[in-house]
Amino acid sequence: MSEFNGITGFKGWSAKLKSLLEEAKNIARQDDLDERLKMCDRLTDFILESRPDTPEIKELDRIANETATALLEQSINKRLMAIIARTGEHKRLTKEFETQAKENQANAESIRLKSIIQTVDSATAMINSAKELKDSLKENAGDKKVAALVDETVRAIEILRSRIGKLL
Repeated sequence: MSEFNGITGFKGWSAKLKSLLEEAKNIARQDDLDERLKMCDRLTDFILESRPDTPEIKELDRIANETATALLEQSINKRLMAIIARTGEHKRLTKEFETQAKENQANAESIRLKSIIQTVDSATAMINSAKELKDSLKENAGDKKVAALVDETVRAIEILRSRIGKLL
């Protein structure tokens, strides 16, 4: 079983990369080449396993790749500086995408509200038009049937308008 099984979405992959970056910092403080190579392999596996290939996930993959490269630097200080830079970049990226997600949510709610208002306005206009039609009808049998249908339709539209209006 892979350490990457069950990870989904940006939040899941971001959390996993954060954990790998922390481990990479600890390994970078050592001169053990085998441990650094193992971490490079794990970071490469992260890149291969992360899904879906959205722009956000691709950014995480880029950070993982640059961290793997940084682990191969010769001096401990250079390794640490490079990994710390990637960690900061990861934090910036996470904040940026969280902000964008909140903006997208607010925009979606705004669009939904506009649609509800438009529907209520349209229903009101339709009711007014139907009432105008009814007022123009005569007292003969055919027009009385039309008037009854108009009344029935107006009641249905008023119910719809009332229920949708409660969503505001």
